[in-house]
Amino acid sequence: MNFAFFLESALDQAGCSQVDFADMLKVDPSSVSKWISGDRRPQIDSINSICKMIAIIQGRKQKRVLIEAFRAIIADLLIGHRWRLHVD
Repeated sequence: MNFAFFLESALDQAGCSQVDFADMLKVDPSSVSKWISGDRRPQIDSINSICKMIAIIQGRKQKRVLIEAFRAIIADLLIGHRWRLHVD
């Protein structure tokens, strides 16, 4: 499972649209669309916020969602997708 599939599955399971999820995260809906299509990946420092929202809409523990997300990120890395680390 890669991150795009993880995110799409999480939203489908929660019955949450990409637009609604983007509103919750305060990001442009096109960003969520690009994450799901695999055209882009979110900044690595945004993963916690994304997982927190997924946990809330699915009624799950955030720690479990984070573990699943990072497994998906590791899968992305293993197949050569690049993730950018934003450092302030």
